[in-house]
This record gives sequence, structure tokens and C-alpha cells, in this order.
Amino acid sequence: MNTDNVEQYLRDNNHHHVLFNYRTVKKYYLRTELVRLDIRFLKSCRTKDIIPKFLQFKTANQNLGSSATYKECQRRLLKAEIDHKYQHFNKLKKMHQSSIISLQQCCPGDLFERLQKIIIDVCSPLIKSKEQTVEDKLYRHTLLTESQHKFNRKVVRNLSTRKLSDDEIGCLANGLDYGLVPKRFDEMSAVGNIEQFFHRVTDIFQHHKKLMADLKDKDPVISNDIRVLSTKEMTLASHLRSLTDTFQHQANKYRKKQFLIRDEQRQSYKLLNSLSQNESLVITRPDKGRGIVIMNKSDYYSKMDVILNDSTKFKCLSYDPTIERERRLRNLLYRLKKQCLISEQFWNTAKPTGSKPGRLYGLPKIHKDDIPLRPVLSSIGTYNYGLGRALKVMISSMLQNEAVIKDTFQFISDLKSIPKGFSRYKMVSFDITSLYTNIPIDETIKLILNYFYDIEAQPSNTIKRRDMQKLLDFATKYSHFLYNGKVYDQIDGVSMGSPLAPLLAEIFLQDFEKKHLPRFKKMGILYWKRYVDDTFVILKPGVSAKNICAKLSQCHPALKFTVEEERLPNEEDKKKITHKVKNYYSKKKEIPKTGEAAKK
Repeated sequence: MNTDNVEQYLRDNNHHHVLFNYRTVKKYYLRTELVRLDIRFLKSCRTKDIIPKFLQFKTANQNLGSSATYKECQRRLLKAEIDHKYQHFNKLKKMHQSSIISLQQCCPGDLFERLQKIIIDVCSPLIKSKEQTVEDKLYRHTLLTESQHKFNRKVVRNLSTRKLSDDEIGCLANGLDYGLVPKRFDEMSAVGNIEQFFHRVTDIFQHHKKLMADLKDKDPVISNDIRVLSTKEMTLASHLRSLTDTFQHQANKYRKKQFLIRDEQRQSYKLLNSLSQNESLVITRPDKGRGIVIMNKSDYYSKMDVILNDSTKFKCLSYDPTIERERRLRNLLYRLKKQCLISEQFWNTAKPTGSKPGRLYGLPKIHKDDIPLRPVLSSIGTYNYGLGRALKVMISSMLQNEAVIKDTFQFISDLKSIPKGFSRYKMVSFDITSLYTNIPIDETIKLILNYFYDIEAQPSNTIKRRDMQKLLDFATKYSHFLYNGKVYDQIDGVSMGSPLAPLLAEIFLQDFEKKHLPRFKKMGILYWKRYVDDTFVILKPGVSAKNICAKLSQCHPALKFTVEEERLPNEEDKKKITHKVKNYYSKKKEIPKTGEAAKK
């Protein structure tokens, strides 16, 4: 007996009463499932503010078609239709249960279980066809129901002991940037952000000082706290005011429609609040790429403690040195400004005001076996953040290295110029372990000072060497931060998140390559290119990659290299090789997060 001959089988075996009940169960099962799909479709329409075609009726007065009364009437009719479907569904459900009992009473247990499975198999194609019809209807309206929303489970990496439900994974898969509809519009915060943006763009305070200097009668302006604006600033202020008013109007208009998606919003809020209130979990993003990582807080703390317990890199402080260090740096900058050794722009960028300690957090390296954490410092608002930005502009001229990757096009062009016989060579990647925390600060600062004061001719009106060293010390060596309620000082290495971190790392590595690469090229390195801490190397035949890696690690105590090796294909696949190498390196090409990215 199967789905094709079940009725014939029951007739041949004189199971006429069983055949009748079988047909009844099948009929009510199919109707129940189809009505269930109808209800799901109608509820999806209500949630997504879609009006089904059967509720789109004409009115004698065409103006009523766009009125709020007409739309409210449609919503009420949709609600009434959903209520009617639920009543019909409950009635069918009771009849289905009753028919199942009748079928069970008139046939043996084995036959009953077999018939139930056959009923499901027979009705399954019809139900799937109905599901496809519902999906097509919603797709034509460019919306899908929440239950049909597809998400990539691989985006969410659960490293904790807590098991996540499908709804939680689906909600987290939207990413950390996913925003829910706010319950209210914070007008004061929006206006404050616009004003801050205006101040940064126009540098209004500096222009105000210049214009005030030309005014004869300053007392009324000062007493009324009036800002004197130029014509361009007045025009910009007018445009920003208009844009702010438009944005506020649209935000309030959208907020009033929030009830249309309240079910979806409520579910998302509930799931996210439940996860955020779980004190045993840490929810963050991975070190490379996009996604969500969930960890046990105990595991997160233990891995961070391993990093901070390195007494050669970090030191726990018993006090917060923010105010003292801000005062010392401000006094130094003020003296240099008075001596005309720094520009007004440098002063405005570097001077600290209302500083606060940085915040340290860790990003899981999910591409590593033991999933270590990369320490990242959110340094925006710290006393030396502006100084780092100002110095970055000043010392960027030191970056001159042919071994650094400029762009993908140059990289592919260089690969094509390599001699023929690719199959004889080895493609190798040398990675530097924990580059930023292992950069020797004193040595790197000395390289910078030697470049500007020994190699380059020092102009008479620039910062003196001793003062430059003090500025570099403030920007690098005196960087404190908060972690888990404690204040730490980074006594060596640079923090990922500092404006100077990529630059200092590049300066140190360029000096390393300048000193040691010529010797290693004689040992069999045919091609060497680097992006930050990842290198792409091609070795000559017979050269041991592990041997080269070991000798590289012996060149400087601060640098430890690891190696990954791959043999290249033969000559006729040269075009495929360049494409493969491009993809390979693009995955490794991750720009270090600055303070802005770290805060975000």
C-alpha cells in the first residue's frame, strides 16, 4: 500500500468504513493547512502594511481612495477577515481531530499510523504549492513574511555554551549595525549633533575670534553670546537648518506608523533584550570581516587577562592619570605655540580638552585555531588622540618602501612579470604575530627622530628634537585605558585603534626590511610584498620556507613570524594563478581599525 493505491487497497480488503474516514481525515487536514497559510499571508500583509487585492475596492468619490478613512477601512476589513479565518480554522481543526479519532477506532494501530503518513505525503505537494503561491504574492509586493526571511547562519558564530534559537540567530544575523525603529525621536540629541557637525566643518570659534577682533563695539555681542558668522557660514547654517527640519518631520511621520510593524519590532526587542541582559555572554564582532560572535564572558575575561598580564607591555595603575597628563601635554603645546614652533592648525588639532581614558576591548580571531583576542583601544576622546592625528600628518613623509602593496592592480602586474616556470616556485605567506603590541616604541621613536633631524635638514622654525621626542612620548608611551573597572598603562607597543598605530608599525617594518631583506634575497626569496603584517613571498626551488621563517624570527626579538606554504600550479594556469592570488590577498587585506572604527 502506497500513496498511489491506498484507496484501491482499502476497497479490495472490504475496509469501506476505513476508506470513508481516511478521505474525511485527508480532506480536513488539507483544508486546515491551507487555511493556516491563508492566515499567515493575511497577518504578513497586516504587519508589512500590504492591502490584498480583494480589499482594494473603488469608491464613488475618487478623492476618498487616498484618504485616511479609506485606508483605515481597509485595515479594519483585513482584521475582520483574519478573525473570520481564525474562526474557520478552529472549526476545521476540531473536525480534523474528530475524524482522526473515528479513523483510529475503525482500523488497527499499524494501519492507522501508515494511513496518517500517507495522508501527509499526499497533501504535501498541494501544501507546498500553496506556500509558493503565498510567497509569490508577497514577493510581487517586494516583501516577504518574517517566517520566510532567509538569513545566513554562518554570519553568527556561537562560541558560548548557550544554545541559540533560530529566531535569535535570525535577529543577530542582521548585524550590529541593524537598527530598530526608535520608540521616540530625540530632538535635543539630533540638534546637538548637527551643531557639533557645523562647528567642526566651519571651525566657527577661530573665525569668530578674527571677526570679533575687527568689531569696535564688542560688549553687546559678548553679553548676548552672539556668534559672528561669515556669508558662507550663514548659508551653510541655513541649509543645515532646512535639512534638520525636514529630517525631523520625516522621522516623526515614520514614527507614527510604528504600530504597523509593532509585532516584528516587539519580537526583535524581546530577543535582543533577553540576550543583552544575559550577564554570562559577550556579543561582539570578529577581528576580520563582518559578523557576530557570542562568547562566554568567563572565556572572554580569561583571554583578555592573558594579554594584560604581560608585564612587559601593560601595567595596572592605582589612579587615573588623565587630568595630570592632559595638563602636561597642554602646557607643552601652549609653549610650542607661543614660540611659533607649531602652527595654529596643529594646536587646534592636538590640544586636549575634557579628556577621558580609552576603553580596551578584544575582538575574537575566529580564523585562528584557538580563537585568541586582538586587543583594540577605543581612543576617541583620550588626551593624546588629537596629538596622534596631528603627528600622523607630519611624519607620513617617511613612508617610502617598494615592498609595500599599493593596490591590487600593481600586485597582479608584478606577479605577471615573474619569470616563467611557475610550478618550480613556492608561494608562501609570512605573518607577524601580534604586530602592534610588539612594536618597540623607543626604537621606532628613534627612527623617526633620526629621519627628521639627522637625515633630513631641519628648518630653523620647526620643533626642536627634544620637544618632538616629548610629543612622540605623549602620543605613544603614555597611553592609559580602562578595562573591567581598572586603569592600565601600555608601557610598550602601540594600541590598535590609535591614529599612529599603522604608521609606527609601517616605519618599524620598513626599517626591518631595509636592513634584512637584501640578505634573505640571497638565500632564495624571489619576490617579497607586504601589506601591514601579512607578506606574500615566492621562494626559489629547494628553499625551505620553515628555515626562512625561523631565521626571520631571529632578526629582531620583537618580531615572531609564522608561515603558510602552498605550491603553485603549472605554467598554463598562469592566468588562473593571478586571479587566485588576487582573491587570496584580498581576504588578508584588512585595514587596521582607527579610533573611529573602534568606537563604532
